Amino acid sequence: MAQAEALRLKELDTVKNRLYANITHEFRTPLTVINGIAELLEAGPDSYRGQSAVEQPEKMSISEGLKMIRRQGRNLLRLVNQMLDLSRLESGKLKVNLRQGNVVAFLKYLLESFHSMAESNNISLHFQSLEETLVMDFDPEKLQQIVGNLLSNAIKFTPEGGKVSVGVHPPGVFQTPGGYSPTPGVLTVTVTDTGRGIPADQLDKIFSRFHQVDDSATRSGEGTGIGLTLAKELVKLLGGKISVESELGKGSVFTVVLPVTNNADTIDAVDALDSQSTGSAVSAMAPAERASSQRPDLLIIEDNTDVVRYLSSILQRDYLLSWAPNGRAGLEKAYQDEPDIIICDIMMPEMDGYEVCRRVKGDLATSHIPVIMLTARADFESRMEGLEQGADAYLAKPFEEQELKAHLRMLLGNRERLRQYYTSGAFINREGAPPPGLPQPGTKDTEFLQRLLALVEAHLADQKFSAETLAETLFMAYPTCLRKVKAATGMTVIEYIRHIRMQRAAQMLLERPGEPVGNIAEAVGYTSHSFFNKDFKKAMGCTPTAYRNQ
Repeated sequence: MAQAEALRLKELDTVKNRLYANITHEFRTPLTVINGIAELLEAGPDSYRGQSAVEQPEKMSISEGLKMIRRQGRNLLRLVNQMLDLSRLESGKLKVNLRQGNVVAFLKYLLESFHSMAESNNISLHFQSLEETLVMDFDPEKLQQIVGNLLSNAIKFTPEGGKVSVGVHPPGVFQTPGGYSPTPGVLTVTVTDTGRGIPADQLDKIFSRFHQVDDSATRSGEGTGIGLTLAKELVKLLGGKISVESELGKGSVFTVVLPVTNNADTIDAVDALDSQSTGSAVSAMAPAERASSQRPDLLIIEDNTDVVRYLSSILQRDYLLSWAPNGRAGLEKAYQDEPDIIICDIMMPEMDGYEVCRRVKGDLATSHIPVIMLTARADFESRMEGLEQGADAYLAKPFEEQELKAHLRMLLGNRERLRQYYTSGAFINREGAPPPGLPQPGTKDTEFLQRLLALVEAHLADQKFSAETLAETLFMAYPTCLRKVKAATGMTVIEYIRHIRMQRAAQMLLERPGEPVGNIAEAVGYTSHSFFNKDFKKAMGCTPTAYRNQ
């Protein structure tokens, strides 16, 4: 009995920790956008003085920045109000404020305010009502919260190409699979989606406070788990009932039943709707074209489009940007494009940032790419988990622009220092470890280049030993081997093989002072002495004889 209780408490503690992490994420993400955009607007045009028109990034307009701040501010206010409303409901202090108006027009207008959010997710919205007018008493604010919560959830959990609809059924005309069902004295509102559905064992829990069907870091859509609880309590306060039917893979239907009365003062239903509090989404930032440029390629893996827009506005001058909206898409893009550096959120749909980082760092083709974790999870355990998965830096939202830029410069600077080390005599002649602050021997990249170096040395005198032969011997596809060597050394495979040969020739010239230069040329794979002299002078800045005599 005691063991069972201990297990139950442990499970509750796990759920609580996940809940707090998710709620923190909900607050930190809007704060990141608000703080960041405010700093951009505060800096103003002066921050770009001294730069040519070509150098200047596409500046965010004041209007656009203020819209983003206002949108994220409303998100924060909505979260706070939901928590406060639940508290007031429990204490009996939340009052009903009924007004009489056309509830059909009110709900239709409410649905229209979600069109931008639906369009950004390629979801179609539909409104269905057999009557254009039904005048009744309703509380505009509370009905907006109820149906708005259901609509927001339906859009978030419906995949692209799906459908979400609101059905309004006046008394006596509620349509069921078997026809019309008499419903005297009540209004029935349904919110239907073609989403992923809810597991049967979760249906009786979804209205419980803080319960989330998926509370993992990879859940689709953000949320605190209090929206449906609030909706249920508000429906109950209005004297109604709420229920749900769902089938996995086919979608869900939420049904709200409210009593119809006509006792309150008359209002204009549309004017009663505070459309400013409804959700909206911005268009996704188009992936940056990979063009011929000296700017490093930076991949942003982040599911919040406002955060992506902010990062784009502060980084586009110095980096070629591309974007992936979730972890799985981000990993595929990392494999496909092999960017110079990655900024990755943790809590995302499809695959969380920890798994993305682990796979990027665990794959030889991408292990050299620096990864910055940019996340709302700021606790010590989360930071340690990120670092243990191989993250090169870990920044908590909201973050400082200058700190992010400093980390980017430092990590890219370290990559350049490593390239210099891997092409230096210290590495090729095994004369020393990497400089302090850089990855030391034993890392995946260093081990790969040590294997490559050993293979080239084993075939040093073989003039037919080619880049393709090297890749085959390493059991790698040639394009993968080429990209890996290029990323690690800044050279092509054939250039790096030639570079190793020149370093070995220089070493032999000093260690074997009496040996003819022609013999050393043959020892490093050259049958033509003139070609050897030409390549040696290009690599070392002088002829072999001059190098020996210096």
